[in-house]
Amino acid sequence: MVTTSVNKELIKLRNLSSAFSRNAFVDVLNYNDYSHFNWLASKYDTLKCTTYFELLKKSYSLISKYYRCEYVYKNEGYVVNNLPLLI
Repeated sequence: MVTTSVNKELIKLRNLSSAFSRNAFVDVLNYNDYSHFNWLASKYDTLKCTTYFELLKKSYSLISKYYRCEYVYKNEGYVVNNLPLLI
């Protein structure tokens, strides 16, 4: 199967949306495990993020515009506005 640029962009957006999954936050909150966020930052270094907050903010901005997944619908306004309280 040939991966087109559209497919690559969809895969990227799907991966970025995974940062907002329950598992990603449970790993951080319960185990201080940032490996998923580190993986996203290294895989998509074009985002040029220097902090986890910046990674989440940029990821959310992209998926809210181009990949309206369940995390966007469920958390519209909440995640970005309250993330400093979670960190």
